[in-house]
Amino acid sequence: MAGLKRITAKQLGLAAETISILSGLIEHRKARYTALLPPARQVRKPFGVGCSHVHGHGLQLLLKEFDKIEEACRKHVQDIDDKLLAIMSDIWSRSAKVGRGVEGGVDWTIAQSSVAAWL
Repeated sequence: MAGLKRITAKQLGLAAETISILSGLIEHRKARYTALLPPARQVRKPFGVGCSHVHGHGLQLLLKEFDKIEEACRKHVQDIDDKLLAIMSDIWSRSAKVGRGVEGGVDWTIAQSSVAAWL
């Protein structure tokens, strides 16, 4: 990260929200560009298969790049979710130790898996 020493859950949430918005915009753009392709080419064929004109080549390359960006966004959001889960688990662990003794009889593996399912 760009020299960050600390990042808060709020900052992580805002980052995930921003990436989700950008991903939605990319999906919208992909749909618009796919509609510009001739009907026979709107089914996403591998590049070079059945290509008949230059316009389709450029659009298919652009659509492939959109796919790469969407995958990077999905991975980044997953990384953010993992970090948020780690922050929440740490907070819960510390509060259990302070509030109820060492572990307070709480099975944190179950609590963490419940949070992971929720995210």
